[in-house]
Amino acid sequence: MNLIKDVWIPVQRFSEKLEEISPFEITSRIENDSDPIMSLNAPRPDFNGALLQFLVGLLQAVFPPENETEWEDLFVNPPSPEVLKEAMEKVKSAFELFGDGPRFMQDTNLNEEDTVFDISALFIESPGENTIKLKKDFFIKRNSISQICEKCAGIGLFSFQTNSPSGGQGHLTSIRGGGPLTTFVTSKLKNPKKNSLWSKLWLNVLPKSYFQVNGQKKIPFQSVFPWTNPKIEDLQSKGKTTTPKDLHPLSVYWSYPRRILLRKDVENGICDVCNRSSSVLVRSYHTKTYGLSYSEGGWIHPLSPYYKSKESWFPYHPQPGGILYHYWQTIALGKEQEDQAALVIRRFLNRKIPGEQTSILTFGYDMDNMKARCWYESEIPFFNIPSDKIEKFEEQVSQILNASTEVKKNLRQAVRNAWLDKKNDSKGDLTFLDVSFLKDTENSFYDLIRNVQENLISGVADFAALKETWLKLLNESACKLFDQYAESDFSELEDYERIVKAKENLKISNLGSKTRIILGLIVSEKTSKRNKK
Repeated sequence: MNLIKDVWIPVQRFSEKLEEISPFEITSRIENDSDPIMSLNAPRPDFNGALLQFLVGLLQAVFPPENETEWEDLFVNPPSPEVLKEAMEKVKSAFELFGDGPRFMQDTNLNEEDTVFDISALFIESPGENTIKLKKDFFIKRNSISQICEKCAGIGLFSFQTNSPSGGQGHLTSIRGGGPLTTFVTSKLKNPKKNSLWSKLWLNVLPKSYFQVNGQKKIPFQSVFPWTNPKIEDLQSKGKTTTPKDLHPLSVYWSYPRRILLRKDVENGICDVCNRSSSVLVRSYHTKTYGLSYSEGGWIHPLSPYYKSKESWFPYHPQPGGILYHYWQTIALGKEQEDQAALVIRRFLNRKIPGEQTSILTFGYDMDNMKARCWYESEIPFFNIPSDKIEKFEEQVSQILNASTEVKKNLRQAVRNAWLDKKNDSKGDLTFLDVSFLKDTENSFYDLIRNVQENLISGVADFAALKETWLKLLNESACKLFDQYAESDFSELEDYERIVKAKENLKISNLGSKTRIILGLIVSEKTSKRNKK
């Protein structure tokens, strides 16, 4: 099976027809808005996320726009499947899933003597050896995936290499660590047929100059797709680290930390992932430790936001509770000294498509070392701000988010004080409170940000009224959730007194001088005195 020329990518058209296509057919029937492909339709959400990254990485490697003008032209006038096929066939030899030559994202130096894993190990939510040994596979059972078709094997392999978590000594993480947070600009144009899969992909493709190497006229694809490089073992030995100096910059899309060789069985059966009949099955794979180690950083993936620690930049990862609005500024704007939004999003700020006609798709695994806790996926609004207003906008957003963080902290402390007396120092995970609070105030946050944007564009510089409304809303939400969680189970008078006092202190903290200062609001003498008591 060849992942360039064969049909294997599940999609849905505007007519809601489901079918499978080759990569170069992503623009099929898009002319005259006849029946464009609108979305991917893989059997798993992480497969959809992986396919988006696969297709963007492929387009970036073989069909990058020469400049911004060409990018705009191809966004409005997509290339034909024939044009894309000609471009993609240049690298088809790197995308053979089986065969005697290079095999897609696999190490053909492995042999029958190397360790064999069941194919379920390719799916990062599957229970590990120790979990099975201790009989702790309560929720995701062992052997739930025992055989898969070659189509699911192809995308499953890419997904695993892209999201690869720590797996013990020598089993290395992906170029962005285990389960990275990925962000995609997506279109929300008024004509729904224009919001095609092509537009979603092309919005995240960068001009050629971003990946050009001085002195190189042609891209050395052996350096882009490392599994095709006959000297790759030089970088795979223990203690070696792969840096951007060792491979072409485009290889950032093709993370290759694990040494894997799929074992092909020519046999009829049902795939445990897509539930379809297949004449080729994959039940296991060979593996060996020490693939490419990206541990020293230096790699900046265009689809991920980054944070700075000391002198290095590291990619964000989803955390328990999901991708809620407290991440919005990092994802959509980033702060130059502290956080950076994904390169594709920073680049989009300079493009001519109104922000109201786009949003940001975010997804990724919340990992606890090698254990997948949850797959998160969310779509958040994007607000395009004129360059001369962006600094003021970021300042207002920071204040608004910091106030939310402060009230969220107050709520957590108040509930703890209501539940426990001062002598009880029990610890507990109150993440559920944070999530409830953020979800309860999320829509109001985006309404507020939209109002701030509109005020800035119209020349209004006073945001006090908006912030007063926001502070009132934060306090009301915190008090409502306090009532829900703290007052549900008290039986003694001293419990009641403790709860009343905790709620009173919650209100004082929420509406007090500290939160008002965070928001840049005037602090009255009365408020200041009340907080000092």
